[in-house]
Amino acid sequence: ALTDFGGLVGQVGGSTITKSYATGNVEAQNDSVSVGGLAGHVEALSLITDSFTTGNVTVGNKLNWFDSRVGGLVGHLEYSKMERVYATGDVVAGADTTRIGG
Repeated sequence: ALTDFGGLVGQVGGSTITKSYATGNVEAQNDSVSVGGLAGHVEALSLITDSFTTGNVTVGNKLNWFDSRVGGLVGHLEYSKMERVYATGDVVAGADTTRIGG
């Protein structure tokens, strides 16, 4: 199964996340696709504002081999935007990760 993981939400589309935060660590492996400290996959004209995350994001070496995304705040941002957001935790990704952001 292909999956998205985040400290607040795994996947969101056509929505707004505002004044939200996640402080826990996010750890994922085994066919994960998008992994982020706040949200794994944000799509379809979504908006994230005034939000942050402080936990670490760690993924193992067994991510989905063809397309994996990892970020401190959001793993995959698609046709959406973020305003006044930040992430302070570390991002640690295994060798199989294809896209990594802070």
